[in-house]
Amino acid sequence: MRVRGFLVFFAALAVGAAATATAYLLLNYDRLVQQVSSVGSPVAAPLVARDEDAVTLRDFQAFQQLTGDSLKAATQDIAAERTDLKTLSDQVSALAARIEAMQSTATLPPSQPAIPARPPPVGERKKPPVAKPVGRISVGGAPLPAPRPDGQ
Repeated sequence: MRVRGFLVFFAALAVGAAATATAYLLLNYDRLVQQVSSVGSPVAAPLVARDEDAVTLRDFQAFQQLTGDSLKAATQDIAAERTDLKTLSDQVSALAARIEAMQSTATLPPSQPAIPARPPPVGERKKPPVAKPVGRISVGGAPLPAPRPDGQ
């Protein structure tokens, strides 16, 4: 049902647009015909404005010759640039092929390792424990009195 209502709305909209266009054409027929007929016959413009100097045939031919020469030079420059571009493109292709070849040989696993394996690092040797002094120890740096012979 919903699709049918949409189609009816769209058809009514199309008929309305066609009716509006037809009414516009019928009401403005005379003006539209005049505009179309005036486009076919333009008014001739003067060849040279009153303020400008006329260009002689020799001036025009000289300009034409200069333009042709510059066009030939530009064409030759473009051809040279294309040749250079082709050369550079070939060089880049060759370099890419060399890089690809190097990468393919580098990815293959070697049969023997190129660098010999390092021996495991040896741990530091432990220092022997320092013997603790027996007897009294001076804390402040002053010399201690000599020990008594009786052991006190």
